[in-house]
Amino acid sequence: MRDNIELAEQRGTPYMVVEDQSLREILELHRANALAQVEALRASIRTAEERLASLEAEVRAIDAALLAIRNSDTHAVRVEGGPRLTIKQGVLKVLERVAPEGLSASAILERLGTDLGMHYSRTSLSPQLSRLKNEGNIGLRGNTWFLSQPENGSGAKAPEPS
Repeated sequence: MRDNIELAEQRGTPYMVVEDQSLREILELHRANALAQVEALRASIRTAEERLASLEAEVRAIDAALLAIRNSDTHAVRVEGGPRLTIKQGVLKVLERVAPEGLSASAILERLGTDLGMHYSRTSLSPQLSRLKNEGNIGLRGNTWFLSQPENGSGAKAPEPS
């Protein structure tokens, strides 16, 4: 090969021969390799984009389900041998059983599980307690939730015990 370089220098030739391949053939080989790498990367990108689209669809479905749960108190649980109860109905049933004493939120949650077989997180219970209170179905004294007093004959609610 050294002889080829010296011969090219003696003749003033503007190129040199590298073994049996011309520079053009070497460049074409590098070009083909680069194109193959680009195509492999494009295929990898397509696969990643498909996976990303699938994950985004799953996130949207989860977000929609969470929103439906947050905005609805109608998701019901079947109590053994009985009708389906919503969290709100379960809370009222538990508080009816302990009236007039009432219970703390954590005790209500525990009684929902032990008495009615309804198992929820505290984050599911709290909004329902607030809704029941806003609707006038239950009241809160300190940390104790209790059933609101039944209406007296005048159509007004009886005063709550102090």
